[in-house]
Amino acid sequence: MNETTPVTAKSRMRRYVQALASSYLALGAAAVYTAVSVPLALHFLSRSEFGLWALMVQIGGYLALIDVGMSSSVARFLIDHKDNPGTGEYGSVLQTGQLVLLLQGSIIAVAGYLASPLLAQILDIPAELQHNFVVLMRWQSVLLGVTLGTETLIQLLYSHQRYDVVNYAQPLSYLLMTAALWLALRHGTGVYSVIWANAAGLLLIRAVAFAACLKLRFFPPRGAWSRPSWARFKELFGFGKDMFLIALGSQLISASQTIVISRTLGLEKVAIWSVGTKAFTLIWQLARRILDFSGPALAEMVARKESDRLRERFRPLSSLTVSVGGLAAVLVALCNAPFVASWTHGQIIWNTGYDVLLGVWLVVLSVQHGHVSLVGATKQIQFMRWIYLLEGTVFVALALVTARWTGLAGIIGCSILCTVSITGAYAIWRTSRYFSLPITEPGWKWLAPLGRTLLRLVPLAIGIWWLTSPLANWLQVLIRGGIMSVLGSFLVLRYGVAGELQDEFVQRLPPSLAGWAGRLFGRSA
Repeated sequence: MNETTPVTAKSRMRRYVQALASSYLALGAAAVYTAVSVPLALHFLSRSEFGLWALMVQIGGYLALIDVGMSSSVARFLIDHKDNPGTGEYGSVLQTGQLVLLLQGSIIAVAGYLASPLLAQILDIPAELQHNFVVLMRWQSVLLGVTLGTETLIQLLYSHQRYDVVNYAQPLSYLLMTAALWLALRHGTGVYSVIWANAAGLLLIRAVAFAACLKLRFFPPRGAWSRPSWARFKELFGFGKDMFLIALGSQLISASQTIVISRTLGLEKVAIWSVGTKAFTLIWQLARRILDFSGPALAEMVARKESDRLRERFRPLSSLTVSVGGLAAVLVALCNAPFVASWTHGQIIWNTGYDVLLGVWLVVLSVQHGHVSLVGATKQIQFMRWIYLLEGTVFVALALVTARWTGLAGIIGCSILCTVSITGAYAIWRTSRYFSLPITEPGWKWLAPLGRTLLRLVPLAIGIWWLTSPLANWLQVLIRGGIMSVLGSFLVLRYGVAGELQDEFVQRLPPSLAGWAGRLFGRSA
């Protein structure tokens, strides 16, 4: 079967499971890279230099917004036309998107180069570090430009539900990045070492993606490339600008903490925040992957007008994501503070109270994320284009005013408050309207699996915390993480998975495993 042949529901599920499973392999590789690179950098760099490194990464995220949502727009429109690659529409989307992304990549490189000295002044970078900051930002801008200019390769794989190719390449990429980082630091390149590492990883991933697109024949067939067109650009840009506004708001919500801290509390606090939230970021990526990698399949259901199947799939996936988010939140609250202390050999001290707040934020983000994902799959962005920007603006304004008095705890509290009251509430309402449901259905009943799971997870976590508190930090992480991962996973599977999803999982298993799975879920095989 040609790879561009429309997939059946069975093969769609197989590709989803394959992409999701491989994403955890990639996430594990990322975790190992983080675990190695941060102590390595702290060994060779001062805390101020490390804070500069972390700040540069966040600014790079803002520069990447010059994408204006075009890369995600290209992927979404490729999904609409990939079943008929010979008509010319598919090739037109691809070529138009590629030209725009090349132009935008060039703008990022030039804008970052020119704006770097001004950014150093605006962010009040210490005089002795301003030159390093400028050079670092200029090289990072060039790398971001190249990344965006070659992004269509990744979007091709994503639209055909073959993102697993990228995931399988990630471990090798991180190994190469680790080697490049170590060599650069050993040879005295200081904060510039991250550029060498990022360049090595980017080169490998793009080479693998290009080879995969050729082998799987995801490029349009000969004679069906069509031409870029202004009409196609307007279509892509119309959806892309909405995604850009969402991305800008998301960046303000999730990544502006570093900039706020730099402005109000100083670069040393930036370093503490950067290290203290590494595990939180990684665990959040793990929890959200359940819905992230269902995106192409959900969008394909929308494109093929499979509305009943969309509703049947989305509800249990959303509930499962939230339940996994609950387990992730408990793991953060239990393990992060001793992990940071052990990981950095006491150089970074992180407060357990921050972890409880991060856990609450993680649950809130899990609830919000599912409903936002549905909006993107349907292409009916509407007022969602502004709601993220509104939340991000409110958060930054509130955090800038309160951070000097409330510190890091206040910044996390502002994040929770804004997500619950603005984007979270709106996204739940949008889901209820799309499926013609009362708002209490997605806003309350769909959260029942989370409630059942947390009622069992929280008392268990308190008991484990009390029993292990006298132990050394590394033993706390090992015992707390091990026990909670095993028992917590069982509780999520038993109480956090919707009944129909449990039944389907049991039915798809071989008979030798179906009975065991049925007993695990408390259901008959």
